[in-house]
Amino acid sequence: MGFGFSHHNCLGATHARQILKILLQTLAEKVGSMEILDYKENIEDLGEFKRKVGYDRIEVKFDRL
Repeated sequence: MGFGFSHHNCLGATHARQILKILLQTLAEKVGSMEILDYKENIEDLGEFKRKVGYDRIEVKFDRL
């Protein structure tokens, strides 16, 4: 997960990373497997330069342990 770049920092980045850490720990304890069913990439278009900066949508199927 990215929170921008350069010399500016996102004020919510530390909080968001902590939330993600807890989410991933919980998933690891309760989920046996997961499958990505569909997704839509978020492509930043800067004229001749394009880069993937994450996803607009990810559809995932979880199976319990």
